[in-house]
Amino acid sequence: MPKRKTYGMHYSKEPVTLTVNVMRAEDGTLSLTAAITHQGIITNTYIPPEPGYDYKFSFTKKWQGGVEASIEWTLYNPDGTVAHKKFDKKIVNDREWYYEAWFATDKGYYIIEDVPEGYTPIYINVGKYEDVTDRLYNGGTIINYKVPQTSDGDSPAIWVAAMMCSAAVIMIRMLRRKRVQ
Repeated sequence: MPKRKTYGMHYSKEPVTLTVNVMRAEDGTLSLTAAITHQGIITNTYIPPEPGYDYKFSFTKKWQGGVEASIEWTLYNPDGTVAHKKFDKKIVNDREWYYEAWFATDKGYYIIEDVPEGYTPIYINVGKYEDVTDRLYNGGTIINYKVPQTSDGDSPAIWVAAMMCSAAVIMIRMLRRKRVQ
């Protein structure tokens, strides 16, 4: 049974948690994974490649016009079935994140993001997939562009009430004008 220990530390005056997992395989080899968590959000992780996993799948996540605490996305096999794999996450800065995972072969994996509300995704692929814009392949970048709000979000009832008040003021002025004449 693998043992798991969690250690606390301070970073930039904010408490974070460093989680280190050490596991021993049946052949006696050890593996280590580490994650840094701040306020319940994983900010950086390191998952080393397993032996024989020489193909790196990586992508970059960028934010424009806003930023969210996390993203949700799904990794797919080329046949459209969901592939399960843990990814390393590295925070480049507050608007750019880098993810990577290791695979045994290049099977044509791709990612589709569950886009946060108020954002439009732009998938920028490279190489033979550079013309694909509805999913992300290895080495690509997802840019989440915050869609500017085009209205003030007020209820139409407020606008109807404002129009009725304006109409009442106009009618009162017209009635007063008739009385004066």
